[in-house]
Amino acid sequence: MERTITVKADSVEEAVHLALSILDVEADEIKTEVLSSPGRSLFGLRKSLAEVRVTAISANKDQIKEDSTLEDLVETVGHLPIKENKKKVAEIKEKETSKGARIINQQIELKFSKDFYPILYPKENVSLWINGEIVKGKQIIKQDDQVELKITDELNPPSYSIKVTDRDMSARLSFIPGKKIYRTIANTDYEEELVIEAEEHIEYYNDVRPQQMISRLKELGIQSGYVFQAIQSITEALEEKEEIVVEGIHPTDGLDGDFVLLIEDEVEIGELEAVDFRELNQLQTVRAGEIIGTQILSEAGQDGVNVYGDVIPAKPVKDIVVRTGKNVELIGNDVVAKTSGKPSLNWRGRHVRIDVHHEFVHMGDVDLESGNIRFEGDVSIKGNIHATMFVGASGNIRIDGTVTKAMIQSASSVVVTKNVFTTTINVGKQNFVIGELAAHLSEITMYLERIHDAISQVMLIRERQNEQLSPAELNQFIHLLLEKKYMPFKKLLKDFIQQVKNHSLDIDEEWKELADQFYDLFIRNLAGELYGEVVLERLIEESSELIELYLIEPEPKSLLSIPYAINSVLYCSGNIEITSKGLYHSFVTGKHNVYVKGVVRGGEIHAGNIVKVDECGSKNNVKTAIYTEEKGRIYIQIAHEGTEIYVGNRKHLFTKKRTDVHAYVNEEGQLVID
Repeated sequence: MERTITVKADSVEEAVHLALSILDVEADEIKTEVLSSPGRSLFGLRKSLAEVRVTAISANKDQIKEDSTLEDLVETVGHLPIKENKKKVAEIKEKETSKGARIINQQIELKFSKDFYPILYPKENVSLWINGEIVKGKQIIKQDDQVELKITDELNPPSYSIKVTDRDMSARLSFIPGKKIYRTIANTDYEEELVIEAEEHIEYYNDVRPQQMISRLKELGIQSGYVFQAIQSITEALEEKEEIVVEGIHPTDGLDGDFVLLIEDEVEIGELEAVDFRELNQLQTVRAGEIIGTQILSEAGQDGVNVYGDVIPAKPVKDIVVRTGKNVELIGNDVVAKTSGKPSLNWRGRHVRIDVHHEFVHMGDVDLESGNIRFEGDVSIKGNIHATMFVGASGNIRIDGTVTKAMIQSASSVVVTKNVFTTTINVGKQNFVIGELAAHLSEITMYLERIHDAISQVMLIRERQNEQLSPAELNQFIHLLLEKKYMPFKKLLKDFIQQVKNHSLDIDEEWKELADQFYDLFIRNLAGELYGEVVLERLIEESSELIELYLIEPEPKSLLSIPYAINSVLYCSGNIEITSKGLYHSFVTGKHNVYVKGVVRGGEIHAGNIVKVDECGSKNNVKTAIYTEEKGRIYIQIAHEGTEIYVGNRKHLFTKKRTDVHAYVNEEGQLVID
């Protein structure tokens, strides 16, 4: 029987050399068939190996011919002792009478009879050749067929693949060891249908060297960052293995800036309790010259490098932007009080505005005798507020009596301990006004940038021609731009300036100063006299800073808290809390949440987020409506017939009494009422 082996290697010569070693024969004792030549796969990233089939040529001189007759065989054993001679003759007779096929010394022996043909069934790991052709499946063998059985040993070299993962921050190598597969076929008895299957012995080996893997990594463009311990472990593996063989350097995040409050809060806080001072409205009084807090500057992170050597920038850090009011000053990184009073912190994203307010205490009623009260700071009213009177404060307002037909306005909070009748209360209206101004200013700034670009182009052309642009020419050019190309700009400016004037009592000086600059530069036609590249650039920069600061929604810290209201208009940029009997025929707007303990009869409630009401509507079908935004939710313990609710633009009218109502819009955009 011929012995055949299939070998894969980097070249045909190397494959033949390995086969000679395994078969233990000389080069003139084999025949060779090249199955595939070495080459490169798509894009040249993976090398394909050479594959050859090598067959050892040999013959068994002692083999007994299959066509020997019984007499011939008897002659071969006639010289044996009688006992052994009889035994041998019996074996020969048994062989003579058998039919089918068997395996002896890895060769096929066939026996035919007049009414029988042997059947051979080769399995996948052996090759059956009949009349010079390889065959598969069951085969009926005829007497004149030339039958040849071949088994092939295999040599599968080790293989590995490299995959870049973790957003190019690591390279992972997957390794499969090589296999030497040796096959033999055991002897069998005669079978009418002989199943031929080789027994396999597998030997795993690993001849991969570190330099081979490093060369492959370099072919992929990975020049550094090798994990040599992992690469070495691959060279020693005799089973499938996966290792990270290259690691980049991950960027190190920096630290964002912060603002640390250095004064203590009046509320008692547990020793281990974590406190976010942004959430605290009541801060202890500070003295003039006392440090309120310190700005902690950001620390930049460290850039990283991926496996290809590309720089991975660290996450940008952000600083806290500190804006000071008129009663504080920023000295270095410290915010220092210029006067004694209560500090206030107003957070908008990463911007914080800090100031110090005095507290004004009015011991009696607010009436015609006392006059209206306007105060830059906190106000405490110990009595009632009478009809037509006004109380305004830049800080918090507390009223210990009732409020009737009056107007109350606060930048921070209003707390009324008794009832409110036919009164308008605005809390945080400044935030609403400033939000509108910031949106308006955003449009103006867009035009300013276009005007700046146009003037820069004209000046560049004049410089090339060695000509200067006179103030008169500049004034005329801006006038033409406003009249011909940017007609809406002038109206935007006038509306903005008028809006600032209308709310001059509600906004800070920075808005008024900016409006004055717009008026001088564009309305009074002083552009030619005032314009310089630095002037317009500074104006754009100041406008952009205000937009960045005030287009961010403030934290919902403002509060309006009253026990009961009739025929009143209530507005708060934060939360509204009705703490006792409820609301009657009032128009209420809370930009964040509205909570009502008691009854809501008539009127409307608007909230940006959540509305919670004990009882809503009436048996007399008085129209009562509750509104919230698309992502808001409405909770009503008792909803009477005639109550209307709106979540976004979805509406529901209650036609009968319902309890424990929970209304919201689901992910499919449908109004759900549980």
